[in-house]
Amino acid sequence: MSKTLTVIQASVRTYLDEVTQNDWTDTEVTREINVGYMKIYTTVVGVYEEYYSTKATANTVADQQEYHLPSDLYKIRRVEVNYDPSTANSVARRAIPVSMDSVLRDLGSNTLGISTYRNPAYYIRGSIIGFIPVPTQAGTANITLWYIKNVAELSATTDTIDVPFPDRYYDAISLEAAGTLLRKGQQ
Repeated sequence: MSKTLTVIQASVRTYLDEVTQNDWTDTEVTREINVGYMKIYTTVVGVYEEYYSTKATANTVADQQEYHLPSDLYKIRRVEVNYDPSTANSVARRAIPVSMDSVLRDLGSNTLGISTYRNPAYYIRGSIIGFIPVPTQAGTANITLWYIKNVAELSATTDTIDVPFPDRYYDAISLEAAGTLLRKGQQ
């Protein structure tokens, strides 16, 4: 049986001994379910980090240094960029993370060297990723990003939880939500 929001709401209401809305609205129950779900998600990332691993590609634009990151990004695992897409059999090179303060030259530098430690480098600024050196050629799918994705909160009654072994661990979400509601409630 898939663990949908409806199933988890029913489980929480069983713990609360409240089959229909009386002391707690569906909105309150769903809010606390999502809090518990995000706690389980964080634990899963810590234990089974690659469970949420996702791969995305992006096109390079000639002389454009910065690109938007995926909206569901939690953390980056690996970045590769192909600086020579017009050459047959060219391969992407791994880019290493650097803080903007550790770049010894200007961020817009087009040369490899001490400022990028032999490999291309990338930096993060908000929801933007920047590359050093700046890609000079346009190309399709020249940037490859492996990252851990965020999961969306449950909102529709048919939304299912995305955790390993959901039949085993969905009850932790129900218990978390019910415990919080009971601490807030009148019982």
